[in-house]
Amino acid sequence: MEDEEKPIINLNAIKIHFEIIGPRETNKYHVTVKRAGEDHPEFNGWLTREEIIVKAQEWTDEGCTIWVSINDMEEGIDNIEGVQALTDLFFDIDAKRADKTQPATKEEKKEAGERAVKLKNYIEKKYKAQGFIASSGNGWHLHFPLPKYPIVGTNFRHEVNAKVTAFSKRMAKEAGVETDSTFDIRRVSTLIGTFNQKIQGKPLKTEWEKDLMEIPFEQAVEIINTARKVNKTVLEAIMNENAGAPPTQSGTEETGELTEEEKIRVANRIDILRAEDEKLDTLLDGETKGYKSRSEAEFALIIKLIQYGFSKKEVFYIMDNISQQKKWKETRTSYKEHTYKKAKQYAEAYAQERAVMQEQKPKPEPVENPLKEGEDPLEVLLKPVRRKVLLEP
Repeated sequence: MEDEEKPIINLNAIKIHFEIIGPRETNKYHVTVKRAGEDHPEFNGWLTREEIIVKAQEWTDEGCTIWVSINDMEEGIDNIEGVQALTDLFFDIDAKRADKTQPATKEEKKEAGERAVKLKNYIEKKYKAQGFIASSGNGWHLHFPLPKYPIVGTNFRHEVNAKVTAFSKRMAKEAGVETDSTFDIRRVSTLIGTFNQKIQGKPLKTEWEKDLMEIPFEQAVEIINTARKVNKTVLEAIMNENAGAPPTQSGTEETGELTEEEKIRVANRIDILRAEDEKLDTLLDGETKGYKSRSEAEFALIIKLIQYGFSKKEVFYIMDNISQQKKWKETRTSYKEHTYKKAKQYAEAYAQERAVMQEQKPKPEPVENPLKEGEDPLEVLLKPVRRKVLLEP
């Protein structure tokens, strides 16, 4: 009886969740795992989807809820400034529970479900888009998978966060639907296929809509990939959203001194990146070989730093205190400002061009099986060898 009541995860639903939120640059996802009633998470870090799948049942058995980042985040940076690419637009529609210590009643969940469907239908009709609904245990999650959109630079990440927030709020308002008010691009959502265990001793099943679960996995993946392409209209609407200046940012990127804590964080991250990126390492050592001038080598280094998500203030600190490129230290502030501005423009243009190329990249044609039905692969391989031996004197 005890075994029958044990919450068993749904691997197929988990795999569908990863398909919807999309791939990651390093194949690692930010994951947070927490037990009900605990102040600190059991785990908060980056793992591959395979590692998460392997651990999912164990964490579930321990009474934990598992959350995964909806967008692609740089390893080690658990905030908006760590979001390196948009991959999913997410809405959380909670049931209006009369008693927060108890799971939502059937009626409460039904009402929330009606709101989720209404919002989904509104966005789909307005943008000719396609979204997917999942039961989160005490409500519903709505996902619109997006074409991967790289976000280069700290300031731009805050700007995109403001756009996503403004767009999401506007959609909910226009559709006349009440949703959760948190739309940060760094947020995590329950890994569908596991259990919502925020109420101790009451594990709640999470699952995708039946239309997605009752078809073969390969077919579901095709539908999700098609949705990601057609949802380009949603991505364009987000990027065209007039959100005004991000609340924590000024019109120009912040410059000035880093705090001691920030200096240590930057130095530690540079050490990690140098071990992984030989080109970055040699440029930081002052190498100019392969470049026409010191300025060109310096420009390449600054582009790399921007692509790794360092803010303007951090780039200036690295160039002044860590880099051995000499020209930077010999020049005036106006030259540094101009070089940084040009490097950022180049990095952003490259990221957008790469996103377009990735989207247009043709899928490889399926390879036809050269073997006839019933043929043994080993026999086919050995046949020419045997023939050669027999023909040789």
